[in-house]
Amino acid sequence: MTFFTAIKVCFRQYATFSGRASRSEYWWYLLFLNLLLLAASALDMAFFPLDPDAQGFQPSPFTNVLSLATLLPTLAVSWRRLHDSGRPGYYLLVLIAGAIGGGIVVGGGVLWLLPSDAGLSSQQAGAGVLLMNGVMLGLIVAAVMLWWMTRPSDTTANRFGPVPE
Repeated sequence: MTFFTAIKVCFRQYATFSGRASRSEYWWYLLFLNLLLLAASALDMAFFPLDPDAQGFQPSPFTNVLSLATLLPTLAVSWRRLHDSGRPGYYLLVLIAGAIGGGIVVGGGVLWLLPSDAGLSSQQAGAGVLLMNGVMLGLIVAAVMLWWMTRPSDTTANRFGPVPE
């Protein structure tokens, strides 16, 4: 499948969670999406430059709108890619749950690691362990998902449908 064909197929099936997506369809779409996100980030920096004195939120509306607009097609093609390698699409929820869980654990660990006047407390030491566990969980889940997404397609029809074109 070519670059432009993959993009057309992904946007034509933007909310289709059944069937299969070939490896080339998935990776061409991700390349296209990352190039768009790079362009949106450049636009954000051009129109909304970062303020070094600002604390917290920095606006990035172009990136946020693009991410929101492509969320459903990205989830759908990822779901179908898992189908193509013989895995149920709901395994994608493992990645999402791992990211949310890891983020909560990491966020809690960072909050506990904030400096105190009495030096490093046992609570802060525990938070460091919690922080490392969250990071490790996120890395493991991401590595497993990457492994699944790079696996070769089933060469014959499987329970999710015929071999994609």
